[in-house]
Amino acid sequence: MVSHGFLHTQPEPGPARAVTSRYVPGVGFDPAPHRDPRGNERWIVLGAFVFGLVALVAIVLEDYEPAKLAPVFMLLAWFPLIALHELGHALVAKLLGWEVREMVVGFGAEIARFELRGVPVTLKMYPLAGWVVPVPRTLRGVRWRSALVYLAGPLSELALVAVLGSVVGWETMLSRSDAVAVIAAQGVCIAALIDVVSNLIPRAVQTEHGWSYTDGLGAIRALTKPRAEYAAQVRSVHEEAILDALAGRDVEGTLDACEKAYAALGDDPHLRSTMGAALTELRRETPLDLDGRALPDAVRRRASEAPPPAAPTRDFDQDQD
Repeated sequence: MVSHGFLHTQPEPGPARAVTSRYVPGVGFDPAPHRDPRGNERWIVLGAFVFGLVALVAIVLEDYEPAKLAPVFMLLAWFPLIALHELGHALVAKLLGWEVREMVVGFGAEIARFELRGVPVTLKMYPLAGWVVPVPRTLRGVRWRSALVYLAGPLSELALVAVLGSVVGWETMLSRSDAVAVIAAQGVCIAALIDVVSNLIPRAVQTEHGWSYTDGLGAIRALTKPRAEYAAQVRSVHEEAILDALAGRDVEGTLDACEKAYAALGDDPHLRSTMGAALTELRRETPLDLDGRALPDAVRRRASEAPPPAAPTRDFDQDQD
């Protein structure tokens, strides 16, 4: 789970906008973030997967014994485990009050896109990695919350191992068995534990676009990252909310978004600029009632100094003598 937020602020009166770059853990920048599969890509990948699975099944069937099924179940569990891992990141982020901008399973060309509880989910061509883009809404407890979001992916897989161990029985799980159901559970648990260990080992990969971190290193960095970086992420969420409401000419929505931004970051100069520009633009079109609104004084002054909306003109018919 890797999240990088970059905030670019335009000069006044233009409001600020947030740009998020996405990275694939262990791979780097996603090479094809939003393109459809080209040509026969989908069938080539599917064919390669089926060929590998058939070859593995052939090996299993030669001098067959049930224990040989474990690698098959490990392979079949890989994609669902990636989805579970990323779902763990997203779920904990949502429970902590963070905004989840996107959840991606796989990398490369896009296969499908849908929403899950308001979270955009993208499935991609190569099911070898995944990531989530979570952004905090407030600076309250932001470091430990960020670390917990990072650790939620591996913990979700450990939770699955614990559930399977409890259902099957730990003694049975740790023993050799000829029961296919037990072997399936063992294969899933082995795959999950491999993924957990590989994600918790603190390591980073440098790419031309920046650094990509495992969950282990991400959790460590989360506890030591400068507060200013978190502030930029929080700012981007609230600025986008203000801009979205402004684009829809939603007066109450814009004022509410400004209040939430002020509550989250206080009298932040970047947010003050965005709020002032947004309210000034609205005031040119409609009267604004700022009484009772928790807003910075500078924003109130700027909005009050903006020219009010022009009074409507009426055409009167005059009698011609």
